[in-house]
Amino acid sequence: FFAALYLCVPGLSQTGGVVSGEVLDGPDGAPIQGVHVRISYGGEQVGPTVTDRDGRFSLAVPRRHGGVLHLSHVGHVAVNMS
Repeated sequence: FFAALYLCVPGLSQTGGVVSGEVLDGPDGAPIQGVHVRISYGGEQVGPTVTDRDGRFSLAVPRRHGGVLHLSHVGHVAVNMS
Protein backbone atom coordinates (compact mmCIF):
# COMPACT_ATOMS: atom_id res chain seq x y z
CA PHE A 1 0.00 0.00 0.00
CA PHE A 2 1.45 3.32 -1.06
CA ALA A 3 0.06 6.63 0.08
CA ALA A 4 1.21 10.02 -1.09
CA LEU A 5 1.40 13.46 0.41
CA TYR A 6 -0.63 16.06 -1.41
CA LEU A 7 -0.25 19.80 -1.15
CA CYS A 8 -3.52 21.61 -1.46
CA VAL A 9 -2.34 24.06 -4.13
CA PRO A 10 -5.22 26.55 -3.71
CA GLY A 11 -3.95 27.03 -0.14
CA LEU A 12 -0.41 27.80 -1.28
CA SER A 13 0.62 31.42 -1.47
CA GLN A 14 3.94 33.18 -1.70
CA THR A 15 3.03 36.76 -0.93
CA GLY A 16 4.67 38.85 1.75
CA GLY A 17 7.52 36.36 2.16
CA VAL A 18 5.33 33.55 3.56
CA VAL A 19 4.58 30.15 2.02
CA SER A 20 1.67 28.34 3.59
CA GLY A 21 -0.42 25.33 2.70
CA GLU A 22 -2.26 22.23 3.81
CA VAL A 23 -1.04 18.64 3.43
CA LEU A 24 -3.75 16.05 2.82
CA ASP A 25 -3.75 12.27 2.45
CA GLY A 26 -4.52 11.28 -1.14
CA PRO A 27 -7.09 8.49 -0.69
CA ASP A 28 -9.46 10.24 1.72
CA GLY A 29 -8.34 13.88 1.83
CA ALA A 30 -7.72 13.77 5.59
CA PRO A 31 -5.18 16.27 6.97
CA ILE A 32 -1.79 14.79 7.92
CA GLN A 33 -0.19 15.97 11.16
CA GLY A 34 3.59 15.86 11.63
CA VAL A 35 4.71 16.24 8.00
CA HIS A 36 8.19 17.78 7.76
CA VAL A 37 8.13 20.76 5.38
CA ARG A 38 11.13 22.72 4.14
CA ILE A 39 12.11 24.82 1.13
CA SER A 40 15.50 24.80 -0.55
CA TYR A 41 17.03 27.48 -2.76
CA GLY A 42 20.18 25.91 -4.14
CA GLY A 43 22.42 25.50 -1.08
CA GLU A 44 20.18 27.53 1.26
CA GLN A 45 17.39 25.89 3.25
CA VAL A 46 14.33 27.43 4.91
CA GLY A 47 12.67 25.44 7.68
CA PRO A 48 11.97 22.79 8.51
CA THR A 49 8.59 23.13 10.09
CA VAL A 50 5.99 20.49 10.90
CA THR A 51 2.30 20.45 9.95
CA ASP A 52 -0.22 20.96 12.75
CA ARG A 53 -3.15 18.63 13.54
CA ASP A 54 -5.12 20.20 10.68
CA GLY A 55 -2.28 19.49 8.21
CA ARG A 56 -1.40 23.20 7.91
CA PHE A 57 2.04 24.78 7.75
CA SER A 58 3.58 28.20 7.24
CA LEU A 59 7.18 29.20 6.48
CA ALA A 60 8.76 32.65 6.26
CA VAL A 61 10.84 32.69 3.08
CA PRO A 62 13.29 35.05 1.39
CA ARG A 63 11.85 37.09 -1.46
CA ARG A 64 13.21 35.07 -4.35
CA HIS A 65 11.91 32.62 -6.91
CA GLY A 66 12.88 29.09 -7.85
CA GLY A 67 12.66 27.28 -4.51
CA VAL A 68 11.80 23.61 -4.11
CA LEU A 69 9.20 22.59 -1.50
CA HIS A 70 10.08 19.31 0.24
CA LEU A 71 7.44 17.28 2.13
CA SER A 72 8.20 14.07 4.04
CA HIS A 73 6.38 11.86 6.55
CA VAL A 74 6.89 8.33 7.81
CA GLY A 75 4.68 5.91 5.88
CA HIS A 76 4.16 8.25 2.93
CA VAL A 77 6.01 8.91 -0.30
CA ALA A 78 8.18 12.06 -0.07
CA VAL A 79 7.18 14.88 -2.42
CA ASN A 80 9.39 17.62 -3.93
CA MET A 81 7.59 20.45 -5.73
CA SER A 82 9.27 23.26 -7.67
